[in-house]
Amino acid sequence: MLERFPFFRTQPVYYAGMPVALDRKWWYKLLPKKRRNYKDLPTYEAALICGLTKSAKAGSHIVVVGGGVGVTIAIAAKLVGSTGSVICYEGSSQCIDQASETLARNNLTGSVKLVFAIVGEDISVYKSTQPANILPADKLPPCDILELDCEGAEIKILTEISIRPKTILVETHGCHGATTQAVKELLAGLGYKVENLGVAEPYLADYCKEHDIFVLKADRS
Repeated sequence: MLERFPFFRTQPVYYAGMPVALDRKWWYKLLPKKRRNYKDLPTYEAALICGLTKSAKAGSHIVVVGGGVGVTIAIAAKLVGSTGSVICYEGSSQCIDQASETLARNNLTGSVKLVFAIVGEDISVYKSTQPANILPADKLPPCDILELDCEGAEIKILTEISIRPKTILVETHGCHGATTQAVKELLAGLGYKVENLGVAEPYLADYCKEHDIFVLKADRS
């Protein structure tokens, strides 16, 4: 009902070219500049998306640890199609809700299995209204591609996983102890050829360089 009135109308925010679970109201422009938010981000998660595009194909099975607002899992679902599968483990109930809405807005409801769980350890999980169970890394299911965007838990997960996917995509977080160099050496030790795809977020390039946040693509030899 309220959407009939211009003051209450909203417009979806677009990340990486797709509508996400965030709405922009026109009256945000009236707020002080520091409080404005929700702008379109064409290069959102560009490096991870690049890695997925290079690795995934119809029929691929993908496991994602850390779904965030749901952009990379939505793209993964589109890439693998109906013959593939995408499972996402997310430790924030807020992010579970947002990812679910992002999938719905892109007509991908049912294409991704969302699991409310922290994998490995809780280092810097986003706000959550309820605690999540911790899933040991060695319980992750077999897959073709493993994507890790888990705010510092990358080292523990890579140390403990029992699966050996064809490709592993890792967003490093040196600021949380998972340095790019340490992750690269760990992947190489597991028998992977590692490529640095660059900063995780091009629109935050300086921040990513300062805090050591990059994306590594590792392919099994």
